[in-house]
Amino acid sequence: LIRRGCVCLMHMIHKLDMAVSRVCLSAINAHRDGCVCRMQDRLLLYMIHKMDSIVSHEYAVVYVHSSYSSANRPPFGFLRKAYRILARKYKKNLKALYMIHPSGWVTTTMALLRPFTSPKFWQKMKTFSEIADVYKYIPRDQMRLPAVVHRKEEPIFGAALEDVLDRPDHVDLEVPVVVDKAVRYLRSHEAHKIQGIFRLSGSSLQIQQLQKEFDKGEDVKLELVTDVHIVAGLLKQYLRELPEPLVPFEFYDILIEAHAAATSKEQLVRQMLAIVADFPPVNRAVLAVLLDLIVYIAANSAENKMNSANLSIVFAPNLFRSQRENLQLAVTHAAVVNTLMRYFIDDAPRFLAVLRGEPGPAGPPPRPAAPPSPSKPPPPAPPPNPG
Repeated sequence: LIRRGCVCLMHMIHKLDMAVSRVCLSAINAHRDGCVCRMQDRLLLYMIHKMDSIVSHEYAVVYVHSSYSSANRPPFGFLRKAYRILARKYKKNLKALYMIHPSGWVTTTMALLRPFTSPKFWQKMKTFSEIADVYKYIPRDQMRLPAVVHRKEEPIFGAALEDVLDRPDHVDLEVPVVVDKAVRYLRSHEAHKIQGIFRLSGSSLQIQQLQKEFDKGEDVKLELVTDVHIVAGLLKQYLRELPEPLVPFEFYDILIEAHAAATSKEQLVRQMLAIVADFPPVNRAVLAVLLDLIVYIAANSAENKMNSANLSIVFAPNLFRSQRENLQLAVTHAAVVNTLMRYFIDDAPRFLAVLRGEPGPAGPPPRPAAPPSPSKPPPPAPPPNPG
């Protein structure tokens, strides 16, 4: 069973004549305090129970390390205890240990374990950053890895929103993890008080490093970042690399035409509200989270110098793109998309209501009815015709 929060996947393979036997074990993440240690002990006992008959002969282990976090990371003491508990045949008959997707924590732990283990053990170990490399040693038909393992090699940056949110590590998220963590960070670090937020650039090297960590599926600790501009730049980078922007391609020309045909701001906003209501659910969810953050920044523009006009210049090119994108078209429509973005911000409560599917009128409250104007009494009816 491969479930959300999978810590590891192990295939134990041994050959007897032409037959191949396999045992697959998966460790499931525990979400309650105190459960992790008990789960680790039970997993160890269960592994010994399932493997005991296999390890009497030569065997190989394929270990896939996926979706680890501080909540399910085994302590060094447990690993040392597990190594000492295993009988000699486990070590003697181990032909090879193949490790896929080793994290920095695993690499460090292996270095700490090296003085306590036999040099012959390390000669049997091979590590791979890509699944395809392990197939050079084990035929594909002898090892069937689930989709969650293959997705480990699929980056988040540059991937479609639907594909990212369909991954097992996004089961409890309505927006991609990089958006969720970046928005939480910017709010907790009071980004609305930072002058030039989203306009000033952070370190490009650190932004690239964070992007690599997210793309590798690591549990990125943004709270360790000390420069708010780096996280703001990371969020903009993610939006910029989406294969299709938050405003889907099919709605770009519709919005441009609505702007050209509108005779007033209110008419345009009403048309925009109707168009946004037809966005795909995932686009509406991400746009709602982003717009809520932008409004949070704009509300303190007196301090951070980022009013709705400045924020529109920053975000419009990342949210509005034509499918037939070219430099001339981008320049021609620049003022239009900036206006559309500014209306998103200025009328945020109405747009957020539509994006979140909340009930209520999309337009402003109706004006009170004007008092009836005095009118002349109706003329008297003509006398009946005696005819």
